[in-house]
Amino acid sequence: MGGFFGKIKDMGGMIKQAQEMQNKITEIKSELEEKEYVGTSGAGAVVVVATGKMKITKIEISPETIKNNDKETLEDLIMIAINNALVKSSEDIATKIGAVTGGLNIPGLM
Repeated sequence: MGGFFGKIKDMGGMIKQAQEMQNKITEIKSELEEKEYVGTSGAGAVVVVATGKMKITKIEISPETIKNNDKETLEDLIMIAINNALVKSSEDIATKIGAVTGGLNIPGLM
């Protein structure tokens, strides 16, 4: 007695699984938005903290770094540390969401 009604039942199960997956992803994203990711450059000369929302919340530059480097070098160190923090954040998000989606790249989830 599968036929049409069996397919509808299967479709209902798939929809329920998709909703559960979406709820789990929303929960993971909320948790990760509060998490902090630290990026560094110049052996700790510059430290940047970013959230899972890809927002920079803190930049620390050691006094020695300010004193011993020119403007361009300092700008490069800051940029490297920022990118390091943001890469850590996006990789963590991709890993955690990938675990829920089974590695499927579903547009709009990240």
